[in-house]
Amino acid sequence: MLYWAEGAKSRNVFHFCNSDRSMVELLMRFLVEEMGVDRSRIKFRVFCYDDVHSLAEIESYWEGVTGLSKTQMRPSVLNRYPEKSLKVRTGLLPYGTCHLFVYDYRIVQHIYGALETYAGTMLDPVS
Repeated sequence: MLYWAEGAKSRNVFHFCNSDRSMVELLMRFLVEEMGVDRSRIKFRVFCYDDVHSLAEIESYWEGVTGLSKTQMRPSVLNRYPEKSLKVRTGLLPYGTCHLFVYDYRIVQHIYGALETYAGTMLDPVS
């Protein structure tokens, strides 16, 4: 259900994004323990501002959360505030967002099938 709400819908790639450490840890556990995905097949990317922590600190934080190595990290995206920005919303996401990727058609289709089954059950009227 978390993927249904927070995942990017693609035919061939499992892609999940969140800023909440607990949600990312839960998705990692789901992928490894329930879906049987080998950790070496999971990639991640960080999107962030460096207004609270440095990029190195942020990347290290998400490495720790995911338990993945730096070699599994795609290049981070460091956002910059526009020059005319009043920067009133700084510090809202001190560690940015973590994007998890698994490039496997079967994983994606398995999850879609489970969601379809669950959603169909929810939509069926009770007799």
